[in-house]
Amino acid sequence: MTITKDTPIEEVLNIPAAEEVLMMHGLGCAGCSGCGSVNFGTLANVAKMHGLKADQIVAEINRAIDAAEED
Repeated sequence: MTITKDTPIEEVLNIPAAEEVLMMHGLGCAGCSGCGSVNFGTLANVAKMHGLKADQIVAEINRAIDAAEED
């Protein structure tokens, strides 16, 4: 599985390794009070809303997914 900037955040949140990376960047998306009422769209949108670089987060998530798949 490979995540891109265009992957819907809802899909990203279903990947345990991805959730850990998001939390390291201060993105508590799973517990965000706005998640229930607002569709944030893509990972790129979420990163932009929080002033973060989507490319960096995508790379970290994909490394975490690869590591988890090797275990």
